[in-house]
Amino acid sequence: MPVRVAVVGPFSGPRAAWGQLLLDGMAAVPHAGVRWVTFDDQGDTSQAVARAVEVIADGGFAAVLGHFNSLGAARALPLYRAAAVPVLLPLATAPGLAEPADVAIPLCPDDNGQAEVIARACRESRAGAVTVVHDGTEYGQRLAERIRDAAGGVAVSVYDGWPAGRVDGTVVLCGSHHRVGALLRERPVGDGPVLVTDDCDVPEFAELAGTGAVGVRVARIAGGPLARVVAGFAAVAAALRKYPERRGTELLEALRGEVATGVTAPAGWQVTPLARAPHAGRYDVAVLGAGVVGLATAALLAEAGARVALVTGDAPETAASAVSGALVRAFALDPAERERSTRSFQMLWGRPDLGPWYGFRGTGALVLLGATDLDPAAAGVAALREAGVDAALLTASKVARRWPDVDTAGLAGAVWEPGGGYVSAAVALAALRDRALRAGVALYAGRRAIGPLAGDGPVELADGGRLHAARIVVTAGCGSPGLLGEAWPADRRARTRLIRYGIFAGGGRALPTIVDSGTGMWGRPDGGDGFLAGCPVPEWNVPVSAGTGLTDAQVEQLRLGVSGRLPFLAKADLLTGRYGTDLFVTGGPVVGRVPGTDRLFVAAGWSGAGFKTAPAAAAQVAAALEIPPPVTWSADADR
Repeated sequence: MPVRVAVVGPFSGPRAAWGQLLLDGMAAVPHAGVRWVTFDDQGDTSQAVARAVEVIADGGFAAVLGHFNSLGAARALPLYRAAAVPVLLPLATAPGLAEPADVAIPLCPDDNGQAEVIARACRESRAGAVTVVHDGTEYGQRLAERIRDAAGGVAVSVYDGWPAGRVDGTVVLCGSHHRVGALLRERPVGDGPVLVTDDCDVPEFAELAGTGAVGVRVARIAGGPLARVVAGFAAVAAALRKYPERRGTELLEALRGEVATGVTAPAGWQVTPLARAPHAGRYDVAVLGAGVVGLATAALLAEAGARVALVTGDAPETAASAVSGALVRAFALDPAERERSTRSFQMLWGRPDLGPWYGFRGTGALVLLGATDLDPAAAGVAALREAGVDAALLTASKVARRWPDVDTAGLAGAVWEPGGGYVSAAVALAALRDRALRAGVALYAGRRAIGPLAGDGPVELADGGRLHAARIVVTAGCGSPGLLGEAWPADRRARTRLIRYGIFAGGGRALPTIVDSGTGMWGRPDGGDGFLAGCPVPEWNVPVSAGTGLTDAQVEQLRLGVSGRLPFLAKADLLTGRYGTDLFVTGGPVVGRVPGTDRLFVAAGWSGAGFKTAPAAAAQVAAALEIPPPVTWSADADR
């Protein structure tokens, strides 16, 4: 029987648009091995308490996730504390909710940070006095008072509903999205800036506000609320896959190990324009495939002004991105791969204002080298330093002294990159999806394009629909050769290959992300005390599949492949395993215009390097399309 986890949130009522995030979060974490059971609190404080009573009375839930309503969460937490049931709070933003820290883990910054970023936006607007209007709810009133207190030197007036007459200067509206939407429909304001608080960061809000939403900016969590929700589901699933028997305090500590650090900082708030409405009709670009490269490409093209459609497959749980170990670093021996990974590190993964919100966890990265690798590695380290990325070439003896768990026999040296690490794949995909949708990308979810694609005419979809686009970018991973058919470059042999890895008990070892350039073995820390490790699997041209079950023979093959460099893995407990499928292409990934066509473009064949190179790959596609991308990905992409 799968372990059960209670998911509490507003699945009906005025705040049901927020409850949809919980449903999306479940779908975003495949192979969870957990039975998610939903409880509808309708966004109401008393209902939140009632649902907590039901969860505890059941007695069979390992953990709770949700409780977006901060007031409801505050009143429910003592009940969970008494029952020793851990709680993850992805979007409850009231300060101090997790104190004492013996039952709840917050996954987002609190409203003190939101008040600070709104107050800063008011000061920067230089539009005179600030009028803060709340919707009459306790939540709206408390937030309005925090903004007033944070304003520092700016004249702020706080009102319950609109004051009489014209309202000039900067206006801030606080409260639930449907009530603030109603206030904006009245909008007796002047020409000054209008800001709304985070509850309005759902697509439904623009519809509720009507023409009053024009020019409005919203305070939102960096990376988007979906990424925080997905982070919660990913943490619960990872902890319970590894430790299905843990409960109470032991499970709480395992959950803490799965949650990326730094994501509760006040800097996690930003003020941006409302999301653009998705375009409908004929598109400039259709992106086929919504793995990490497809999502990054769709987002970047839309932010550059293109009308973009994104078509996802109908089996996202089998996509390589969904099961990737997602190692990230700037260094690579191959110059072309290094250029992409370095640029991606500069654009996203290596930036403290962005990386953590996209699921990045810094562990440092170590690439182990053979004798023939030393000269190209030295050139690569020099290139990284010139690009502003910290890196060093280490001797084998230095590696042995610093990381005694690494067997250095036969090693000539290593490249050490302190800023490297890994990414929670599900969180990164959610944040990129959020970015794409906010930029106006039209999402054709689960509709799958049918190949081979024609040089002209519409894209045929598996459900019988059609999509009209001037140009098509194929980012469908293992499905890319089939979509392009005879248009796939004949000199770039493409084959599917099985990926297999295990997550082992780390035994308290402090290890970085590791790649062995000689054997192909790779690994990284996983959560608080796990180590994820894999090695090349010589199983080619396999059907696309993914899952968690490994046979005894496969586990032994895995141990043999990874324990040569990390001997402790020969006997370490296997906590869980996973397998998937990736596309390997002779000569490295295929990126750019498909030869012989003016309409078809491709970005596929990453051979395991998709996450570390995705932002730069997206920029490379934009250049091939002759669509100038934004200069950089800022924390506020629309500002």
